[in-house]
Amino acid sequence: AEDLEAVEASLYLRRKFSEKQDIKKLKEDIRRRFGDRGNNIANLCSVNERVMFENKLIHNFFFDHINWTEKEELEKRLGFYIKTLELPSPVQFALKLFRYWPAMNLFNKLGLNKIIAKGNAVNYANASAMVAFAVKNNTSRDFIIAGRLMQRLWLKVTKMGLSAQPMAGMLFFMQAISGGETSKFSSSQIELIKNAHENVKKTFDINNEMPVMIFRVGYGGEPSARSSKKPPEIIFKN
Repeated sequence: AEDLEAVEASLYLRRKFSEKQDIKKLKEDIRRRFGDRGNNIANLCSVNERVMFENKLIHNFFFDHINWTEKEELEKRLGFYIKTLELPSPVQFALKLFRYWPAMNLFNKLGLNKIIAKGNAVNYANASAMVAFAVKNNTSRDFIIAGRLMQRLWLKVTKMGLSAQPMAGMLFFMQAISGGETSKFSSSQIELIKNAHENVKKTFDINNEMPVMIFRVGYGGEPSARSSKKPPEIIFKN
């Protein structure tokens, strides 16, 4: 009931915004009534950044997959094109420094990874809505069905003029831990991830299922750039 009420309030806010009305007070009211839950989800999802910047293996994987120029993006057609991350220029510059693990490790001793996670949590909490996808069983079929549903929702959201951003890093970390790949994480990271995963289930009221994806949805405006796509590999069989 509370979820439906929050959606109805968001739709009302959207209508007033499209009518060019001042929505500042309405937005503050919605945030006051429903903000705690959204802020909690945002904080839990930002565990991804905290772990990513303090875990050498994951840090190196992430930065190995960043394409820093359009030329590199078009050549690789794989990874994260820096402009699609929609980061301010100073942050893009900082990332070029953070890609070097010795520098990042030094900054982590000063608590930078926690500061980054906290800042991203604030950004996540500004989303108009958050959506979770869950599966009953940990099978390939369940994940394919969840992926199809995710893509359909993403297309629908885009058609409505909205933007969607996946926030699944922490959920993927939990998948690795559940699969026995605990050696990739420190004991404190495992505890942090497990606690965040359990709290996501409680917040979304997921009982006997497993969350596999979280979206934040809102008005993101025109993107600065778009990710390249590899050509499809189509095989025809007689």
